[in-house]
Amino acid sequence: MRHNCTADEKPHEIAYERIVEKHLEMDPTETMTAIKVHLRRNPHLFSHLSAVAQCIGVYTVNDYIDILEFLIGWWRLKKLEGLTSEGKRA
Repeated sequence: MRHNCTADEKPHEIAYERIVEKHLEMDPTETMTAIKVHLRRNPHLFSHLSAVAQCIGVYTVNDYIDILEFLIGWWRLKKLEGLTSEGKRA
């Protein structure tokens, strides 16, 4: 029987959504900068994670795209106000 990784990740997904949402409300520039730093810490992070996830059949590249598009919309990043120029670049 195959382990359902997706169901196990749902509570984490909800927690991350809400935590980042609150941080964006409190300090949008610092939050955007932190997201940028996290994603750039390992420039190959996405390709490594997607390769592993696809090999074990958990997620595909299209799933990652869907997740990112969902989060960008959920956090309303395109409409985010109160950013400094650094936050906008991030």
